[in-house]
Amino acid sequence: MPIQAVRLIESQDAAKWQAQLQAELDTCTEVHETYRNKVKKFMLAYGIPHIAELDYEWREVYADFLKTEVKPVCYSTYLKAFDRIKRHSMQRSMTIAVKGKTLPPPYTNTVLFLPYHPNEKIANMVFNAGNKQDLVWDFSRKAPETMKRQIYEVLHYVLENAKGNKQLRLYIKSLQKLYDFCTAEQIEDIEQLTRTQTDRFKATLEAPRGKESAIIGLCCKALFLQAEEIHWNANVWYMERIHLAPERIDPSKPVKSLSFAEVEHTENRRLLKKYMRYGLGITNLSINNLRQEMNEVRGFLAGLKQTESENVCMLTPEQMDAYFKEEQQRAVQTQTYNNKVMCLLHFFSYLKVRGYIERIPFDEECYLKKSVAQHHNRSVSQEVTEEVLSKLYRFPEEIRLMYLHLWGIGLRISEVCTLKGDAYYIQGEDAWIQVYQIKMKTYKRIPSLPPYTS
Repeated sequence: MPIQAVRLIESQDAAKWQAQLQAELDTCTEVHETYRNKVKKFMLAYGIPHIAELDYEWREVYADFLKTEVKPVCYSTYLKAFDRIKRHSMQRSMTIAVKGKTLPPPYTNTVLFLPYHPNEKIANMVFNAGNKQDLVWDFSRKAPETMKRQIYEVLHYVLENAKGNKQLRLYIKSLQKLYDFCTAEQIEDIEQLTRTQTDRFKATLEAPRGKESAIIGLCCKALFLQAEEIHWNANVWYMERIHLAPERIDPSKPVKSLSFAEVEHTENRRLLKKYMRYGLGITNLSINNLRQEMNEVRGFLAGLKQTESENVCMLTPEQMDAYFKEEQQRAVQTQTYNNKVMCLLHFFSYLKVRGYIERIPFDEECYLKKSVAQHHNRSVSQEVTEEVLSKLYRFPEEIRLMYLHLWGIGLRISEVCTLKGDAYYIQGEDAWIQVYQIKMKTYKRIPSLPPYTS
């Protein structure tokens, strides 16, 4: 018998304590008396004065206690009764909500057992889960503090936003595996995971591992979107968190995120982030154009074979000359190659203006190729047009309307797919369609048929 229990029994208040414990257990009417008595015997043996003090650690001790008390086939039933008693003691716990969203309890370096979660809604979601091991979150383990807090935050994000029990189980199981991986690798910050680290995590998963590996993207997105201030040091930026002018976003193919994880070199990755932050905040380029520039520069930086003591600012004209000569040997169109040269010129120009380098290590005039604009004949013969129109009635109404806009008005496919109700209006006696052109950064107004008058 533990020393604490002996002292309680020998004290003058032992009878009062036992009566109080019995009274607390008697209020838990949802648990059969047989199971309540077994918990009472356990609490008396270990000197636990109140059922509110039961926690996951005592649950583990109780599981060992049952080995000498009941048959193995009954373990799960007695443990569930123990859980119900613990939940009964927490019914008066308070939760705080801000703007309709329940705030998680403060983070602590202890074990969080989800069936004992202070939020009753969360506890009820997982209470009847068959495998309780995935519901045990040990935040007392030796691991970077920032990473543990991130896992804690993402866990509550998952608990609040998962759609259905199946998705919730998948997220929790995947997050547990990511937590174990980050602990073993001593990852400091989940938002700064590189592509190599992500690939190592995927290698630890059982095949097929597509859905489980998606947990990294979920973590990065949750942490980035929920942060009070934008995490510019993160390796993935999500555009919905950044307030951008609507005219910079192409609604037909919006850019959802920008990833820097492909650049393994720490300093080069930092410089690329600074360049893209400048592009987002200072320039008026569309996000699609910015992403195209970033992809070219990112590919260039990812291919550099530099040590951590070196960086892109130390590149010499000879090294750049060798790089461009190698690019010239690739079977790509001239315009594609020229775009890469200009993207790198913009990047190095930024480094020069910001004082990272004294001079640009190449002269673009020496490497740009002469390109001839090529005309693509996209005309449709009259016979084909008439055949389509004659059979148009066989298509659904949405397809018919889209085709008529393309054929009769001359809109682009992306413009037709993003038309809204206010695009159509009547001015005087004329009918018009107004479409915003993302490339021209202006509105295109097209006259339509005049309104019908009797």
